[in-house]
Amino acid sequence: MVPVSRQSTVQLEQRIRELEELNSLAEKMGSTLNVQDTLSAIAETCQRLCHAERVALLLLAPSSEKEAQTLIRRSDGSEGGIDHIINLLAANKIMQRPEPAVTDDILSFVGLKDPSEQARSLGPALVSPLLLDGKPFGIIHLVNSRGGKKFDRESIRLTSLISTLAAQYIHRARLHEALFEDTVRLKETLREKVGPGSLLGDSPVMCKVREKIELVASSASTVLLVGETGTGKELAAHAIHFASDRAEKPFIAVNCAAIPRELFESELFGHERGAFTGAETRVRGKFELADKGTLFLDEISSMPAELQPKLLRALEQQAFYRVGSEVETHLDVRLIAATSRDLERA
Repeated sequence: MVPVSRQSTVQLEQRIRELEELNSLAEKMGSTLNVQDTLSAIAETCQRLCHAERVALLLLAPSSEKEAQTLIRRSDGSEGGIDHIINLLAANKIMQRPEPAVTDDILSFVGLKDPSEQARSLGPALVSPLLLDGKPFGIIHLVNSRGGKKFDRESIRLTSLISTLAAQYIHRARLHEALFEDTVRLKETLREKVGPGSLLGDSPVMCKVREKIELVASSASTVLLVGETGTGKELAAHAIHFASDRAEKPFIAVNCAAIPRELFESELFGHERGAFTGAETRVRGKFELADKGTLFLDEISSMPAELQPKLLRALEQQAFYRVGSEVETHLDVRLIAATSRDLERA
């Protein structure tokens, strides 16, 4: 048996700790799409593995290489974080030559001629690029105090590993947040177009209509809209939905006058495979599609009379059976109905 030296044992234990740290970082980044959480985990791991006093992560704006923002600053508590100007100058250096760089004097490295008093205390530094398709979109920046621990090849190796691991996760998280922000903006735009404010006119009648919409929107009550064809009943239904706490959920509209009598139940409640001739797959009905949201039944007076008890049960108990099923389906739907007929007279 070949004896293992004390030094080899220490090195092995160190490699195991590094692998555990990197694996933990990968798990953290894989469990969140929040950019700030991702960056915090990266900075914390870099600081711990490379024994850095200060860590900063700077990202370039997705649409411009000229705009950048220091999103994360970490410090061991003895001093403040790395100044944004130093981060920006370091990023500019890396943009010219996108590979890790080590220096014993960060101020000379970035060419800062008139540093602040706090900046003068900085010395050894390591700057590693975050690359996407070979192009830098940010940096990981480690700095220690002047006269403090210098960064070596081992620090470069670890930071390069973390940079490679982090780049794709950061890119994915940024895309997710950008899409989320776009979705929010689109929903706000839609809400402006179809909410109560979309009903034009400032006559006493229109003002009263908007007041009623805002009043009923805050409740869970079923709403019946009555008016002649073309007076905007569906627009009012949209306005009620988008002014309610269900605005983020589905709005499903059904024109009852356009559904054949024999398909009405299946259209509203869905059906199981084999429930009737031509039912080759299970289909969800409009009630199920509108779960947690709003179901709008236009021209409800065209609904077959024999289906009305099933509709009433669905509203009262928030439950129904698909055609051909013995399993009860539960739901949470707010109903808005509309008609151009005088139902009391009918």
